[in-house]
Amino acid sequence: MRIVFAAALSLFVACSSSTGSSGGGGGGDANVGGGDAASGGGSAAGGGSAAGGGSAAGGGSAGGGSAAGGSATGGSGGSGGGTSRGVAQVIAFGDSVSTSFCASAKHGYVDMIVNNDDAKYPDYAGKDLAHEFVGVATTNIAMPGTTSCDFNTSNIHTKLAALPDVNQTIIVITLGGNDLIHPYTCGTPQDCQEYCSTLQQATPYAANYKARMIAFINEIKSDAKGDVSVFLANIYDPTDGVGDIQNASIGGAHLPAWPGGLDVLALYNSTIADVATATGATLVDMHATMLGHGIHYNDTSNMYYDAADPTYWYCANLEDPDDRGYDAIRGAFWNAIATKLGF
Repeated sequence: MRIVFAAALSLFVACSSSTGSSGGGGGGDANVGGGDAASGGGSAAGGGSAAGGGSAAGGGSAGGGSAAGGSATGGSGGSGGGTSRGVAQVIAFGDSVSTSFCASAKHGYVDMIVNNDDAKYPDYAGKDLAHEFVGVATTNIAMPGTTSCDFNTSNIHTKLAALPDVNQTIIVITLGGNDLIHPYTCGTPQDCQEYCSTLQQATPYAANYKARMIAFINEIKSDAKGDVSVFLANIYDPTDGVGDIQNASIGGAHLPAWPGGLDVLALYNSTIADVATATGATLVDMHATMLGHGIHYNDTSNMYYDAADPTYWYCANLEDPDDRGYDAIRGAFWNAIATKLGF
């Protein structure tokens, strides 16, 4: 919102997503700043999640244009308490994982950190922002299929220029998976289209990614109101650390093998950790959260096999989570938010 290494990605998958919490997999092209981006986002080969993981499926390549994604504001006050905390603003930024792509209505991770579905997820009853603040507004400028090359600080500022005064701003980010998975083929790697790249080829692109992400986060922080906290996810890996993205079926099709995919994913997840340190953001380990629930979920010999819950947590497009995956990602974000803000 999430390839072999498939966010961060979901191998790189920063998964493409569609704005709003819409259900359904697949996805058309999202025109962002002049470039076409396959909404299906991307994650790529290699286990780990960009160092973590994301996954990729679907086609299309991200266009080179630079633009901030579309934004949608929505507010919600909650049942429950926390009146002493005042009013909060959630800003979601990045790719499809943050737009709830493939989730059923109101079951993306952004939706559920604001308002949990107590009937479906009773373990999180009372554990949402609606119970901690008098009111919660949401501004979502994430876009499906986007890479870090599809945004710039000017357009981000434009999208966030009219934010209301609040007591607390909570910024949640998943971005980077599509940088790795695009263009879904083994051509000549380039910035934000690094599928099949070697570690040597990807290293300068990771440095560019780091500079862009630091600039984006600092811009969002400068536009935000009240006390500001940033939560940045890394990239998940639908191959559960194996790196055999070529064995993942995506609508009956297969991505090319990516021998260096896991190394590139690890490089990006390490870079995302560096971005968090440089910006004061809290790192959300989406990669670790999803391990054991990708294409090797039922392989008892896999080092990440989850005997307590051997289930698959990805959408049919492989790049984004399904409802169970979004629930787990919500848990990772919520735990980070609750710890940071002292809930």
